[in-house]
Amino acid sequence: MKTYLFKVVLEKDKWPDEAEENAVWRAYVPALSAAHAWGDTAQEALENLRNAVDLILEDLLEQGEPIPEEPVVAVPKLTALHSPDMPPLSPG
Repeated sequence: MKTYLFKVVLEKDKWPDEAEENAVWRAYVPALSAAHAWGDTAQEALENLRNAVDLILEDLLEQGEPIPEEPVVAVPKLTALHSPDMPPLSPG
């Protein structure tokens, strides 16, 4: 099976008057308009997003639709990929 790479946006989300400990994580893929997910942890949001993306790609392929491609852009080198609020990600 072909491998697809998509940019993922992961954000901590809460109402302005909500306590920080009640915040959730949301994740989405800008190139796939239907690919949105959330979770109580960053890991859960990303796992839920992976499931959503798998289903979206499966549907597109079954319908003979093209898989959206994102433009190739240079990504600046990140000095830290981990924050205290986000646990390390396990490969899926």
